[in-house]
Amino acid sequence: KSGKDYPKEFDQIKNLFENQIIYWGFASSRSQYIKLLHQSDILPVTSKHDFFGLSVMEAIHCNNTPVLPNNLSYPEIYQIRRYPEIFYNNFNGLLKKTIIALKEHEQQKYRNITKKFSWKKVAKEYDNQMRELCF
Repeated sequence: KSGKDYPKEFDQIKNLFENQIIYWGFASSRSQYIKLLHQSDILPVTSKHDFFGLSVMEAIHCNNTPVLPNNLSYPEIYQIRRYPEIFYNNFNGLLKKTIIALKEHEQQKYRNITKKFSWKKVAKEYDNQMRELCF
């Protein structure tokens, strides 16, 4: 779908919170996107389809507190056993966890999640896998 095709609720949200919204729309560049992530504190996720959640990983790396659905790949990748407080099961859970995240946001609390996916670590594993394939 195009960026113009979104639920009507987005317009309602924009109108209700126009004085609190710092930025609305797509970032014009990668650097602007990263800057916006650094200005954010929480990331409520409502995805119904996601294989890895790269944007979630980027937001966590920029010190956002994620609020994630307890499904898809999120529980495995984002360590539900270690961080159960960031996962929700239904709409009421999403609201409750988002409010808690807003009140209790701690810079860098979840950043350790991103370490095992750093290029430094992943590149070595890719190199090892390629060597095994070639020999």
